[in-house]
Amino acid sequence: MNIAKILDIFPFWRRRQEKKYLRERSRQARELLLQRWREKRVLLLQCLREKFEGDFLTAYEFYQTECTDHLSFEEYKTEKSAYVRSWAFGALDLTPDLE
Repeated sequence: MNIAKILDIFPFWRRRQEKKYLRERSRQARELLLQRWREKRVLLLQCLREKFEGDFLTAYEFYQTECTDHLSFEEYKTEKSAYVRSWAFGALDLTPDLE
């Protein structure tokens, strides 16, 4: 007897299998969305760092228009501080205080 006939004989089992299948598909969809969100976050961090390097004065505007859904303001400030420290050390040969 094949599985299709068994499922026809026991409809409650078919519903259970369908629910299990739908839960699994839903879990996979959530994982895919989370993975895409994380990938976009990494890409935005990279773009923000490039913005600091290339056009520092417009970096905040870029953050506000493109990054707020994926990066917190604290993360923005951390990246900005890291860039300023790096720039000051390279350009002025000094390590600035974080305050």
